[in-house]
Amino acid sequence: MALVDLGNDANAWEKEFSSAEKLHFSLLGILNERDHLPKNSQAHARLSFQLRNSLSQLYSEIQSLKGHLERLSQNKQLTAREKERRGLLLEDLLSKHKQLLNSVNSSVLDKSQSLSKLSSGTTASSNPASSSTMTSEHIPHRELKQIQVQIMADQDRGLDELSRIIGRQRQIAQTIGDEVESQNDLIENIADNVDRTRDRMAQQTSTITVVDRKDRTFGYWMIILLLFVAIVVVASIPKH
Repeated sequence: MALVDLGNDANAWEKEFSSAEKLHFSLLGILNERDHLPKNSQAHARLSFQLRNSLSQLYSEIQSLKGHLERLSQNKQLTAREKERRGLLLEDLLSKHKQLLNSVNSSVLDKSQSLSKLSSGTTASSNPASSSTMTSEHIPHRELKQIQVQIMADQDRGLDELSRIIGRQRQIAQTIGDEVESQNDLIENIADNVDRTRDRMAQQTSTITVVDRKDRTFGYWMIILLLFVAIVVVASIPKH
């Protein structure tokens, strides 16, 4: 999807977004490669660690893009429609990030469950020392604890982001409601002005009608007065 060219700063945003998309595609490739490896292999653990680090980088880039988008909007370099479209692109990329994170975390959880099963089965094993040694070789306890801490931190970040999205949607809804109420008040004011104007026009029309009638009556009285004066003048002339 091509983005609208709105200046050098907007072009920089496009480059940042393209870089984030490339990182997402590369993570998909790494995830696909990892899923074809045995879960207890060192290569699988190495790729999982690489995925977690790259996912953190992708999340940071998404947050940077959001901040950049807000600055573009505040500087009037984007139309409201363009800002909304780019915001949807970021939300889609954030959703893809969460899907990747869930895939990585689900694999870690599966690995943790496998470790628990192996640990519980150690007591019933005929050679517990050998089983414990093999388990610790694949996933050390310290690394497992770090993975669990990473999972909790990622989940906290996801919840914080979800809370921010909900808050933003609520603010948008409140803004729309205020705008609708303002428009309703404006429409009511226009209706009141129209009513007052119509009443004034009716009053003016009535006044004009009365004045017009008075003007016509005045003309008649003037004619009568002139005729009366003429009669008096004629009557006062002496007859020879």
